[in-house]
Amino acid sequence: MYPMYGQPYNPAYRHALKADERKAKGGSTLSVRGMGKVEAAPDTAVLQLAVVTMDKDVTAAQEENKRRVNQLIRTLQAEGIDEKQIETISYTVFPQYDYTGGSEPVLKGYEAVNTLSVRTRNLDTIGSIYDAAFANGANRSDSLQFFLSDQQKWINQALDLAAKQALEKAEAISLSYRLNLNRTPVKITEESRGFSPLSKELSLGAQSSGQTPIFARQIEVTAELEVVFSYH
Repeated sequence: MYPMYGQPYNPAYRHALKADERKAKGGSTLSVRGMGKVEAAPDTAVLQLAVVTMDKDVTAAQEENKRRVNQLIRTLQAEGIDEKQIETISYTVFPQYDYTGGSEPVLKGYEAVNTLSVRTRNLDTIGSIYDAAFANGANRSDSLQFFLSDQQKWINQALDLAAKQALEKAEAISLSYRLNLNRTPVKITEESRGFSPLSKELSLGAQSSGQTPIFARQIEVTAELEVVFSYH
């Protein structure tokens, strides 16, 4: 699965620019960092829905849970969700105890929980999916996350900007010190990449006025390079 938004790169602990006058094979080198940032609208959402049932009898709790999960899956399919877009995240059955008596805990019954992951690219129907799910078996929502389906496309754009920034820095330093810069790098290292939600809200299109309103945020994609140039 997609990596859920990932951890954004935090440049606070690194210098934005590092000039290095190491001797290397008859010439000197200059090391600079470039960072590229692009904004993208998410096109994929993953919902985590759970069915929770309780009963004094463990078998009854499981059977009721199974009935409601099957009802939920049929409802999701009616909402346009293919079976391949539904995945079981976890299934647990635990005894439940009453601790209020002040002495030994008393067994109250058993809790069965079946958690499903639901993936959709129809972001304007997320509210409708929630409404239908809670009317037909689901009784807990654990999370909602937005992703980019083609992450590499946006990473490449950020890398391109990072490379251009690194070259601009190297040229600026070379101009200041009157250096003859070789614009072809001798070494390129990808330092980091990251995905993080921005504060800008994104319209999800024509959502029905009767459904639960859902809003997404733009995703910022970042990439950082360390680039070494030679000069003389």
